Amino acid sequence: MKRIVILTTVAMAVAPAAQAQSFLEGLARRAVEGAADRAASALERSLTGGGESDAGRSGDAAPEEADAPAVMRPRARSGAGQPAARPGAAEEAAAPAAAPSTGPSPWPNNLGSARVRRPGQLTFDASLEAEKTAFREFGMVSCDDCEGGYSFDTAAKLFLNLRDMWAFDTALGALEVGQSLTWRGRASTGRITVVDAAPVGSFQCKQLRWELTRGQQTATRPGLVCLGKSNPDADNERWLEVF
Repeated sequence: MKRIVILTTVAMAVAPAAQAQSFLEGLARRAVEGAADRAASALERSLTGGGESDAGRSGDAAPEEADAPAVMRPRARSGAGQPAARPGAAEEAAAPAAAPSTGPSPWPNNLGSARVRRPGQLTFDASLEAEKTAFREFGMVSCDDCEGGYSFDTAAKLFLNLRDMWAFDTALGALEVGQSLTWRGRASTGRITVVDAAPVGSFQCKQLRWELTRGQQTATRPGLVCLGKSNPDADNERWLEVF
């Protein structure tokens, strides 16, 4: 701007008024055009610099985002996502296991019943009862001095002279596995052997094998003796012949 003022002063001093006027108009036009060019250049530089600045900021943002702490998610509570427990599952888990339906012969058929509280309340299948009856009939002997005209060699307690109450049952319970009681009847010899000592439900029991030999023939049947009360009012448990 100082150059324009100086040139204007010189022109006014040396040129006529008309020439001075034309000269001043040319100077003003060139000054305006120069100012416009400089403004356009400045605007272009500003726009170019702004793009680089944005690009720089965009490039710097990535490390900041990479270094940003990870978002902490709340930990799932214990059991979350697991299927809900089936109603009644707790009661089923707490319920006692069902009594086994099979075991060493003779195995009772009502084991597990709420009514069975003593060994004498155990019952057995008809097939076992039939086997017991057949064994007794095998030992039947005719006699003249017997009541009714016959006796049974299967009556071990009579031939072993264990006629007192609980004497025969106690003798059976005192036997260990492999031990036996033997007797001789009118026409047969008998033997009772403990073959196992497996519990029956909650009862302590011993499994027996009854044998009766008459000549060349031998009959057998299973037997069972258990420890328990003989009746609801009994004070103590004792060995009881159950089958």
